[in-house]
Amino acid sequence: MDINRDNYEAYLLDLMEGRLSAAESGQVRDFLLLNPDCAEGWDEGEPWMLDAGVVHHPQKEQLKKDWPRILSTPDESNFDVFSIARMEGDLTPQQEAKHDLLLAGDDEKRQEWGVWQMTRLTGGKTEFKGKDQLKRHKRNNIRVIWIGIGSVAAAVTIWFALVRTGPLTELPVPAETAEVLEPIVNAEEEMIAVAEPSV
Repeated sequence: MDINRDNYEAYLLDLMEGRLSAAESGQVRDFLLLNPDCAEGWDEGEPWMLDAGVVHHPQKEQLKKDWPRILSTPDESNFDVFSIARMEGDLTPQQEAKHDLLLAGDDEKRQEWGVWQMTRLTGGKTEFKGKDQLKRHKRNNIRVIWIGIGSVAAAVTIWFALVRTGPLTELPVPAETAEVLEPIVNAEEEMIAVAEPSV
């Protein structure tokens, strides 16, 4: 077994799960004694395993809240959902009447309904001073048209400058440069002549 700083975590996991032999466990513990920084947060206690038991939650059906349907009626278990639906205007008139009956018979529910109603924010009309200055007024579009025409004219001018329609003329070569280039040009011509097959 070759344990080092690159693979010690896998061996720690095997040690905690009890998959190592006594000799291998000793090697892991020796490594941890020699490298105490690797053993930080590691507890030598017995591994704690979870039992795969069945967990029973009593009355878990009450945790799920269905949105009120047309035929459903408000009662103690769904009062909050019906209160929200009533504030949103989602209840039928019959459901609202039954909601009112539920409120009439219970002072605590009436207080809860009052709290629910306070959660709805109502505000007056807000005036923003200077709002008319934020709007962008229509400006004269002639300026925009002239900018477009100028852009097109500039693009056409650049295109004509880059693409020549006439024949290309050779530029004169200075005498000093011609003397340097002449042997190179002659050598290239000889190589082309040798490469071409004679017919």
